[in-house]
Amino acid sequence: WLVWTSSMMFEASKVLLKLKGTWAFPLALSIFWFAFYLLFPRTYGGMAGYQAFVLNAYFWLLVGIFFRLPGLVGQDSGSRIQDSGLRGFGNVALLLPSSFLLLGFLFLLHDS
Repeated sequence: WLVWTSSMMFEASKVLLKLKGTWAFPLALSIFWFAFYLLFPRTYGGMAGYQAFVLNAYFWLLVGIFFRLPGLVGQDSGSRIQDSGLRGFGNVALLLPSSFLLLGFLFLLHDS
């Protein structure tokens, strides 16, 4: 389990670095942290956290989306964030609430 998890997170970090500076980076970062949270802290004491059906289903769905994001970014002609007076953070600030809502939604599903 530890080898597979470390391998998946290493490959995911390479994809995350590819997406840095694109519109998909905030979404990719939130999926990356969800996968890290589920695979390392939640399963440290046992596999019960990973075996929760809802979290496991969202994990595999989001990992599939995560690894597809570089292809989706490549299809978009304006994929790089333009540097404005805000050093590119103006456009990212619009995407951050959606990625934090996704994380909050997943944690609420887990608590219920």
